[in-house]
Amino acid sequence: MTKAWSFIKDRLRVGKGYGIGLPAGIACFAFSIFSFVAIVDSLSGKGTLFHLDLKINAYRIKVANPGLTAFFGAVTDLGAFTW
Repeated sequence: MTKAWSFIKDRLRVGKGYGIGLPAGIACFAFSIFSFVAIVDSLSGKGTLFHLDLKINAYRIKVANPGLTAFFGAVTDLGAFTW
């Protein structure tokens, strides 16, 4: 057991190997994924996400402007060219 503990302490030592950054980064990434899933599950269970989507779509239609649509279409088309 002391060999295993010694290996773990040596592996997580700052400045050696990956240090503490790798496990801390993995833990933060996992926490963010679980948080996102919890938020989406909470919203989708109440139908809130569907109503939010309808409100955003209605607002988008209300503020639509043919000039801006053409401008952003041209900006999007710029991505098709190789610079």
